[in-house]
Amino acid sequence: IGRVACEACGASQDTAEFARKVETLVKDIYGVDPKAPAESTPIPCQSCGKPQVKPSTVLFGSPLPEQFFQRSDAEIRTLDLLIIAGTSLQVLPP
Repeated sequence: IGRVACEACGASQDTAEFARKVETLVKDIYGVDPKAPAESTPIPCQSCGKPQVKPSTVLFGSPLPEQFFQRSDAEIRTLDLLIIAGTSLQVLPP
């Protein structure tokens, strides 16, 4: 995980702290961690308190960030190589 942020207010969250909260607040759907809780509890944002904290990745059904479209035209022309991994390229702009 490179960056964690709140989808409600955009505030960055500490990545290590987020990982610790995932371990203690999110259930283990595979049943391999005996210390995992039986039920998940939302992870609240440290800034606004809303439970919308997640890794800053584009998940299925989510739009690409606006910054991608603001910077892509200028930056893509300067690249020697562009690697797109783990995507269907079906994510649409908002």
